[in-house]
Amino acid sequence: MIQLLKKSLFNLSIKHAAEILGDRSEYIGASELGQCPRKVVLGKLNPTEPDLATLLRFKRGHMAEDLVAEALSENGKFRPQREVDVATDDPVPIKGHIDFLFQGKALGVLEVKSVTSIPDSPYESWEMQLHAQMGLLALNKPGAQIKGAILAIDLLNGRMQLFNGYTPNEELFQGLLNKAEHIWSCLTKGAEPDVEPGPLCAYCDHRSDCPALDGETVPEELLPTVKGFLEAREAKKKAEGDYRALQEKLLFIFGEKPFKAEGKTLQKTTRTSSRYDYKGIAEVLEAAGRSLDDFRSSSTYSFIQVK
Repeated sequence: MIQLLKKSLFNLSIKHAAEILGDRSEYIGASELGQCPRKVVLGKLNPTEPDLATLLRFKRGHMAEDLVAEALSENGKFRPQREVDVATDDPVPIKGHIDFLFQGKALGVLEVKSVTSIPDSPYESWEMQLHAQMGLLALNKPGAQIKGAILAIDLLNGRMQLFNGYTPNEELFQGLLNKAEHIWSCLTKGAEPDVEPGPLCAYCDHRSDCPALDGETVPEELLPTVKGFLEAREAKKKAEGDYRALQEKLLFIFGEKPFKAEGKTLQKTTRTSSRYDYKGIAEVLEAAGRSLDDFRSSSTYSFIQVK
């Protein structure tokens, strides 16, 4: 069943991409301009079949867009165009796919992002994609006033966050055009792509041999992630110690008596755990010409050791 679902989701993803995005090998997408050039180039030259987690993320993104479209259709004031393409061939073929385009005194570009948790501030890759879309729209609509926003939706926890107030930035857009030209040169002339390490490294299929991740030195862009891990590790150790100490204190104070606080009832509970007499089992097995090792199995797991 899982394999059937995965295959069906893959087919749906391919169909949706073909209908909405066309042949992405023929242009550089606005979303790709927010990514590492090496990831984009290798992804186009050596595409891999997405795993189930990626396919589910794709589908979750479509669901978030459908939710916004359905909600906006109920409001007569906002009737945006959906899935609007803006493109240029100068200096290379670039195409932006706008989720929602509002038309009024100003043209409003809304990019929808489905997330597992809403960040405190939008990711740089989101902002670069939005700036690429607004820049392309400005080329197609000269003189128009343009505004942009990013709507992050957490479907699991039922939360939304609008990151608003974006306007086209000519200098930034020129930098994105230069990046597109570099990526296109790598695709068409075999140039070596630049590497831009960052949080999206976790989603890159080509990270195993990435020169930026040689293990000797952590890229500066990934230091916040490493620092966050170390801080979380220390916080976990402290929290576990605090939990044990506070539990012992409360057991000493209240003993067997239940008590209520913060809308909850707390009470001492005693459970009995059992364990096998391995020495006795070993003696029985030895008498039968067997040993515990005959029934031992192993499993592996991974973790980060900090020295």
